[in-house]
Amino acid sequence: MKTADLTDTALDWAVCKAAGLIDSYSITPRGFLDLRMCEDPVVFPSTSWENGGPIIEREHICWFHYQSDEEGQPCTPGWSAHIHADGRHDLGPTPLIAAMRCYVASKLGEEVNIPKELMP
Repeated sequence: MKTADLTDTALDWAVCKAAGLIDSYSITPRGFLDLRMCEDPVVFPSTSWENGGPIIEREHICWFHYQSDEEGQPCTPGWSAHIHADGRHDLGPTPLIAAMRCYVASKLGEEVNIPKELMP
């Protein structure tokens, strides 16, 4: 799956994979990712500043809000996240989603093999 298209539990799983946290996992009845290697096994870095914030700080990810495309034409507003160290940037509807997509792409590349049960 393209990193730029990752959302929800698939994005959270990819972030954990990029961080080296995945040993085994399950999906809770409410659809949350439950990791077996973490003290707090339920994680959602794409929606929780508590989980995603430390990654943003550690990786020096910055972001900005946009409302127009590169030519200055109005477009659907969103967020662009950047890692200056490697020139990586990705987009998303929220700052956390943009930042986590950027992080995953910097660690795992433009495409990620997502387990079937996590596919949207």
